[in-house]
Amino acid sequence: MPHLHKIWKILILCILCRQIPAQTTLNFTHEDMVLVHLFQKQIDNSLLFIKNRQRSDGSYIYDYVPFANRQITTGVLVRQAGVMLGLAMAYDGQNEAVKQGIIKTMSYFRSRSTTYTLRDQNLRILADSHEAYTGAICLYLAGALWLEWKYPGQFLVRDQFHLDLLNTLNFYFNFRNGLPDLINTRETYVEKINRDAEVYATAQYFLVQTLFHLTFQRPHPHPALDELVSLYERDLTPFEVIHIYHWMTLIYYLQMEWNNPTMKQRILVMRDRHLAQFRARHQGKTLNSRNNTCSIAEAEAYDLLLKQKEGTLNRQELYHLTAHLRHLGNFQLSENSLRKTVDKSGKESILGITDPKLANGGFYHYIGEEMHSRIDFTRHCLSAYVTHKQIVDNIFMDKRTLNSYLRQQEILDAIAEMNRIEQEKPTKMHRVQIKEVKLY
Repeated sequence: MPHLHKIWKILILCILCRQIPAQTTLNFTHEDMVLVHLFQKQIDNSLLFIKNRQRSDGSYIYDYVPFANRQITTGVLVRQAGVMLGLAMAYDGQNEAVKQGIIKTMSYFRSRSTTYTLRDQNLRILADSHEAYTGAICLYLAGALWLEWKYPGQFLVRDQFHLDLLNTLNFYFNFRNGLPDLINTRETYVEKINRDAEVYATAQYFLVQTLFHLTFQRPHPHPALDELVSLYERDLTPFEVIHIYHWMTLIYYLQMEWNNPTMKQRILVMRDRHLAQFRARHQGKTLNSRNNTCSIAEAEAYDLLLKQKEGTLNRQELYHLTAHLRHLGNFQLSENSLRKTVDKSGKESILGITDPKLANGGFYHYIGEEMHSRIDFTRHCLSAYVTHKQIVDNIFMDKRTLNSYLRQQEILDAIAEMNRIEQEKPTKMHRVQIKEVKLY
C-alpha cells in the first residue's frame, strides 16, 4: 500500500541520521563523488613496475622497448635518483615492499659515492666514475630529505654522507649561473671553460634547499636559498618553462609548508609570475593517444595541492586534473598489452610484450615510431597520481566521515529509485458508479 512506502522511507532516514556524524565538512552533490577516484590501481601497478625494474644491487633498468625486447642502460644514474624521490613521495610509512625498495636504492647510491678534497673542502659525489651529474645528487637528496620530513628516523638520513652531498652542491652553486652540469673530482678548479649550467639540476637544487629548510625547520633562509629565490625572481626562458614546470610548482607548495615569513610573499609573487608563463605554454594542448603528458599532470597536481592549502582549490580545476590522469591511464602497460604494426609492404601484425615483467605497470612514450618504457616517465606519472590522492584524502580527512557519506549517497539513491518505481506505476482509477438516469 502507498503508505507503507512512506513508512519505509522514514525508517531508512532515521537509520541514516544515526549513522552520519552530527558535524561534517562535506557539502558535495552526487556529481562530486568523482573526487573519490583515487587511481589506486595505477599507483599499485606503478610501484610493482618499479619493484620489477630494480636489480639485486639496488639499481634500476633504465629503459625497455617492450615490443622489441631491448634494454637501454645509458643515462641511468640521474633517472634512478628520480625514482628515489618518486618512491619517497609514494611511501605511506607502512608499505614494507616500498620501504625495502627505498633502502636498497639508498644502499646503491652509497656504493656509488666518491669522496675528494678541493680547496680544503671535503666533498662527495654520486657517480660510476670520477665525473658526476649534479642532477643525480639533487634528486637523491630530495628523496632522502622528503623521507626525513615525512617519517623522521625511519631511514638513515641525518649522517655525514648526506651532509657531504649537500655541502658539495653548496660549494659548486654559482648565483649567476646556477649549478654546473658536471663535477669532476680530478679537476683543480671549479669553473671549467664551456661547461654550461644545468637547467634541470639548478631547479632541483632549489627543491633540495627548500626540503632542507622544511625538514629541519630552519628559522632563517640559508644564503644559498636566498640566492636561488633571487635567481628565479624573473621570467623563465622558454626552455625552462617547458622542462622545469613540475619542479617549480612542487617548490611553491613546499615553501608554503615551510611557511617562513621572510620567504612567503616572495615565493607567492614568483609563483604567480611563473604560472602565467606555464599556462600560456601548456594549457589548451590537445591530449591524444601519443601524447604522454605525465610531467604536466604532475605540475598541475602540485599547483592544486598548494591551492588546497591556501583554501582556494577550484572544483573544476580538480575535475580537469582527474580527467587528465584518466587520460594518462591509457599509457600504462599491462602484461597483456598488444601493439599493431605495419611493415613496409603494408601488412598488419599484432605484437605482444616480449618480457611482460619489465613492462607491466610502466607508462610508455614514443620516440619516433618506437614505444619505450623509461623509469622516469613512470616516476612522473606515479607522483601525479599520489598527489591527486593526497588532495582527495585532504578533502575527506576523516575516513569514517567519507564512509558515512558514501552510505548516505547509497541510501538516497535507493530512495530515489523507490520514488521512480512508485511514480511509474499506473494510477488506479476509482470504480465507475453506474447511475440511473430517469427519462421524462
